[in-house]
Amino acid sequence: MEAGVLRHRLPRPDRFQSRCGSKLVNLSTVHVRGIETSLDMTWGTLTATPRLSYTNARNQLTGAGLRDVPSWLAGATLLWRPTTSWAVSFDLNHVGSLVDNAVPTGDVTLPGHIRADLALDYKVLPNLALNLGVDNLFGAHYEEEVGFPAPGTVVRGGVRASL
Repeated sequence: MEAGVLRHRLPRPDRFQSRCGSKLVNLSTVHVRGIETSLDMTWGTLTATPRLSYTNARNQLTGAGLRDVPSWLAGATLLWRPTTSWAVSFDLNHVGSLVDNAVPTGDVTLPGHIRADLALDYKVLPNLALNLGVDNLFGAHYEEEVGFPAPGTVVRGGVRASL
């Protein structure tokens, strides 16, 4: 099990790194507090990793929350390794609601969403693997940035080689 508590006071942050990328914020002082935890549980070839985090990020002058920072993130990963060559993972992730902003809309509260991903990995050789994944398995409709809907279900594949 892992757990952590965070508390930061950032004087004059010229840039704030949100989960969606860098955005200029022009704030005098930001106060950030939070807690995060995760737990790895293994039963034979199956590993479950639930996780939860809470973040309270505020403009210290006004007390207003920061844009693009959800208060709650939660999720779980199930990883099954039936052999040393095969791995199958299922990820379920919740992102809480957050406030975003765009010139045409002003501040908008984007609702929280849940997304599920599935991935398959096959090790062909010790240094060569093939992978296949399905992101947003159930086609959840959400926006991580106001005005930019998620692309829906995406199938991806690849080859990973190491030297």
